[in-house]
Order: sequence, then structure tokens, then C-alpha cells
Amino acid sequence: MTTSTLVTFLVVVAVASYLQALTGFALGIFALGGVILLDLSSLATAALVINVLMVTNVVLALRKSWHAINVRLALVTLSGIVPGAVAGLWLLGNLGEAYAGYVQLALGLLIVGAGVTMCVNPKPRSLRSPSYQFVFYGLMGGVFGGLYSIPGPPVVFLFYRQPLSIAVVRATLLAVFGLMSIFRLIAVAGQAEIPLDAVELSLWSMPVVIAVSALFARFPPSLPDVLLRRAAFVLLVCMGGFISATALQ
Repeated sequence: MTTSTLVTFLVVVAVASYLQALTGFALGIFALGGVILLDLSSLATAALVINVLMVTNVVLALRKSWHAINVRLALVTLSGIVPGAVAGLWLLGNLGEAYAGYVQLALGLLIVGAGVTMCVNPKPRSLRSPSYQFVFYGLMGGVFGGLYSIPGPPVVFLFYRQPLSIAVVRATLLAVFGLMSIFRLIAVAGQAEIPLDAVELSLWSMPVVIAVSALFARFPPSLPDVLLRRAAFVLLVCMGGFISATALQ
């Protein structure tokens, strides 16, 4: 990797880390999108690096806000994410490229539709969704997390619709995705040897994540809940558009 490519990769990581700290998601999809659009590294390498950075970001972001985690909702969601991730990793190794593209396109279109709907009306539900919905959305997120290292969109969509404060939503999402990343790293490490370039990129990127997380903690933005919810769903539309575009390619 050339110096200019490495610097570009680290800039992408910095922006993704800030968005992750702000919303509780987005590191994976933004970083992966930047890697693909700018042709910075292979998808396999980027996915592994994203998992390492996700864990680093979560640990730093939750140092002072771990008490805001809704433990019950996190556990219920993980009960769907873990088996979904196992299925996603199996599909990654056994599904043909053509079928994987159709699945990715379907996810992208679903996310775009959900994001557009919620941008029009970003207000949360009056009552919390039943537990089975967290399991179901977690299962969907786990499948795509196993496939593409981007478990966020389905789970984010559900959580941002709940009658919870942004602080609780952000902290719970961070905890869920952090544990998901740890699980995927262990699963991948058990299947194959970790590439050296992924280790090198992780070592270069971790100081950037630490610096950005510290900056966010010291100078957090003060945005109204409604505005932040709307921004989150706009980001969902961008995610869905990116996923659909890469599937069509």
C-alpha cells in the first residue's frame, strides 16, 4: 500500500469513527464504502480491519456512558444477531457470487425504503416494540454482518424508532455491534489465518480511532434528538444506496 493510499484510508477511518461515536453505528458501512469507492484495499482485508476498529471504538466510546446501555434490549438483539452471523459466515463461504449479489441488492433497497419513510416522520414509536422484533431484526443484521461486516442497518432502523433517548440508543447500539465484531473476529480467526496486511492496517488505524474518540468525548456536539434521528435515517438512505450500487456492479 502506497503512502497516499494509506493516508486516504486513515482519513476514511477518522470520519467513520466520528460518525460511529455520534450515532452508535456507521463505522462499518462508511469505512467499507470508502474502501470500495476509492479502491483502497480488498474487501476481505477491509472487513477484518473494520471489526478490529469497531471493538476499539466501542471500548473508548463507552468508557463514560456504559451505564446508558439498555442491557435487556442488547441481550435480546444479540440473541438474534449471533445465530444470524453464523448463517452469514456460512453463506459467505458457500453462496455463489450471483446469489450474494441479489441478497445484497434486496437489503439495499429495503434500507432505502425504510430510510425514506423515517426521514419523512422521524418521531419514535409511542410504545416500545415487542422483544420478538428485536430478535428478528437482530437475525437480519447478523446475517448481513456475517456476509459483509455491516450488521447495522436493520438493527439501527428498529432502535431509532423506539421511545428511548439518543444516549441510550447510541450506547446500546455500540455495545451490540462491539460484541458482534468480537464474535466475528473469533469466528474468522478460527477458519483461516489473519492476513498480514489486515494486521498492519489495524495497527495504523487504531491511533486514529483513539484520537477521534477522545476528541468526540471532549467536544460532543449538542444536537436536538429529532435532528439526530433525521440525520440517522438520511444516513440509512445513503447506506442503502451504496449497498444497492455495489450489488448492481
